[in-house]
Amino acid sequence: MARHSPQNTKASSKATMIAGALVLVAIAAIGATLASSNSARRASRELEAPIAAVANVHTTGATALFSDEYVASLMDIPEFATRSRSGTVAQRRELAMTLAARGVSRLDDGALAQRSSHLSAVLDRLDDSLCFAVAVGMPLSSEQWRRLMAAMAQSDSLGTWSGEWERAYRAAIVAELDRRPTRARDPVASTTAVAALRRVCNDEEREVFTRAGGGGSSLADFAAGLRLTYHKLPELSRAEQNAVLRLMVQGPTASN
Repeated sequence: MARHSPQNTKASSKATMIAGALVLVAIAAIGATLASSNSARRASRELEAPIAAVANVHTTGATALFSDEYVASLMDIPEFATRSRSGTVAQRRELAMTLAARGVSRLDDGALAQRSSHLSAVLDRLDDSLCFAVAVGMPLSSEQWRRLMAAMAQSDSLGTWSGEWERAYRAAIVAELDRRPTRARDPVASTTAVAALRRVCNDEEREVFTRAGGGGSSLADFAAGLRLTYHKLPELSRAEQNAVLRLMVQGPTASN
């Protein structure tokens, strides 16, 4: 029987960890292209409709995401107030939604973790294209926002999670207004975190990542990998969660 030296075993383990990190990066990079392509094919139905189509819906109550009350609370952010003071409530909501989507990759670790809270339950209710866009923090169209908010409301019928999401979106709005630079990935932390992610998965779940990172993978494969990642996040340490989330949201759409 062939013997493997401890040195060779260690090198193989390190290669596996690096490969795992590259799979997540590949999921973000390739999947974002596919998600954008799918959105382009629905342009006449979604992307040509401005966010105002959703923003014009009158919403009230503390549990409604981007409610009138929530949008009013954003007026204490000086830059937001300056840009929206002369606008209507609907126009302010439209601006808030645009900034919130664009600012995800600029969030610090704490706000990024807060945004991910309970997000796995929402991703399970979304189609593959929208699941991908939300998971990696891509800008959203009007129709995508409508479906996302509907899924959030269904997942959180008692409104117990809305406070965390609203604080996270506020942080994203501020980060985008301030043009904060995206946080750099830590390569060592990333490979270690992905190794931890694989350890908390069973063989069937690891196969999900293998399919997502393999040649000829589809958007459905990528979305399945992202859903599984969000479901497994609570089993990781906080540092590992931060590293995995940073890998996912710093795909090709992240910019300074």
